[in-house]
Amino acid sequence: MSSTSKEAVMNAEEDRKVGLLGNRNYRLLFIGQTISQLGDQVSRYTLVLWIVAIIAVGQSWSPLAVTGEIVAGMVPVLLVGPLAGVFVDRWQHRLTMLRMDCIRALLYLFLLAFTGIVPLPFFPDGRPPLLVQLGAIYCVAFLSSTCSQFFNPSDIGLIRQTVSKEQRTQVSGLSQSVGALLSIIGPALAAPLLFSAGIKWALIINVFSFTASLVTLWMMKLT
Repeated sequence: MSSTSKEAVMNAEEDRKVGLLGNRNYRLLFIGQTISQLGDQVSRYTLVLWIVAIIAVGQSWSPLAVTGEIVAGMVPVLLVGPLAGVFVDRWQHRLTMLRMDCIRALLYLFLLAFTGIVPLPFFPDGRPPLLVQLGAIYCVAFLSSTCSQFFNPSDIGLIRQTVSKEQRTQVSGLSQSVGALLSIIGPALAAPLLFSAGIKWALIINVFSFTASLVTLWMMKLT
């Protein structure tokens, strides 16, 4: 048996001994992405509720406004998604994810300014008109979704770097289970969070989720 084959066998044996979550790098990645996905789910439905319950409340064009937000998030999936993988394969996966998390955190900080948390000098009374808020939501939805098209395949690539081939089936099952659970919890939290704490805190929580993901990625030690 060659030295490379012996090393692969030893690494696989070591992975089986420590278990999946005993792998420090994968554990950090799992924790960060779980927090990030939860924040993403909450914010996605919070933006829709922000439009329905605040910006376009009582307006005949409310359904059209909501449709615009959904379309803004779907366009990058159709146009950028098929091409993103080509670039991701040539880039460092963790560095790409760090950059995408940083951009998405800044995007939601930018959107936070349109909630009236601070007066904006460009508008009367420091508050942007409702249609300007709507435009800001569309821009953030589009750009955040664009970042996700680069982040998600990078995540898959990073998992391949940190987890042995024998454990990837387990990783896939765990990821699907957690994703399904968060898709239930996220929408359930969105409405109470918006109406009890307000849109500002909903966006702050999403900024925190991307920041948490960024920190856990930074803490990983890759050879």
